[in-house]
Order: sequence, then C-alpha cells, then structure tokens
Amino acid sequence: TNTLDRVTSHGIEIVAFFPNPSVSDAVPTCVDRGPDGALYVGELSGGGNPPGSSRVWRVDTRREHPVPTLWR
Repeated sequence: TNTLDRVTSHGIEIVAFFPNPSVSDAVPTCVDRGPDGALYVGELSGGGNPPGSSRVWRVDTRREHPVPTLWR
C-alpha cells in the first residue's frame, strides 16, 4: 500500500497516504528523519513511468493529520 505506518504496542496506525503517479502504483521504499524533525520518504515508481518520475516526500509528523508534500 502507499502508506506511512507507525507500529505501536496497540497495533499499526496509518500516518499518511501517498498519491500514485498517473501510470502505475508507486511504492514508498525508504524513510529517514531530517534535521528539521520531518520524515523524508523515498519512492520507486512502477513500470511505464518515465525515468526520473520517482519522488521524495516530506511528512511533518508533528501535525495532527500529516499530509505528504513533495520535497524539492
């Protein structure tokens, strides 16, 4: 799925959803916390998408309902 999940002692919580590119599903593959405290999530785009279409998303988990934004 295209989600960022948090595992807790009570189960799994969905933190954020990532949109798909127009041709096929993209898969979030890695995450790291940046110096600003936000999470940065890299994705691999699926087949049929042109080279360079993969993206890096920024997720500010300090917000109550984090919304991924494209990191540039």
